[in-house]
Amino acid sequence: MPPILERKLGVTVSKIIKTIVVVCAVVSTLMMFVYVLMRYLFGINFKGFEEIILIFVFWMYYMGAAYGSYENSHIVADITDSFVKKEHVKKIIGLIVDVIKVGVMCFLVYLAVDFVSWSVKMGSHTPVYKLPSVITQGSLLVGFILILIFDITYLVYDFKCFFSKSKTVDEADPEGRDKL
Repeated sequence: MPPILERKLGVTVSKIIKTIVVVCAVVSTLMMFVYVLMRYLFGINFKGFEEIILIFVFWMYYMGAAYGSYENSHIVADITDSFVKKEHVKKIIGLIVDVIKVGVMCFLVYLAVDFVSWSVKMGSHTPVYKLPSVITQGSLLVGFILILIFDITYLVYDFKCFFSKSKTVDEADPEGRDKL
């Protein structure tokens, strides 16, 4: 993990993200439980339930994706380890993957900004409770921005590791934690 993410700000951001994920998971689970009880046990229909639970599920999903990016623990199908034996070539491939990830996330952030700004401009809202759609759609934008920030951080870290003669940045520049 890049040293910058291990400092206080990085740790604080990760704790906030984890808290949002846990709270949203608990709330959406409890809401689903109450909904099932109301509908099947008491015969009461909870009108607009989907609108409310969607907010929590979206925030849980996109903050979970951001946390996976923070930990660099997202699912990968990496077959290069099977074919490539030279560590230097593996690092080059890793840098190429990092650049592609940053490029894709830049494009997705652009689309998310366009989508959310269009939603605000149009004044879109949910049908039953008339909640602004930006509440749900904002999770997409915030999640993509966080993922982009984390991906850029890993890209810078991997570049620094690649161009140093040591295996890690800490070995190459023990004073460099604050420079990254």
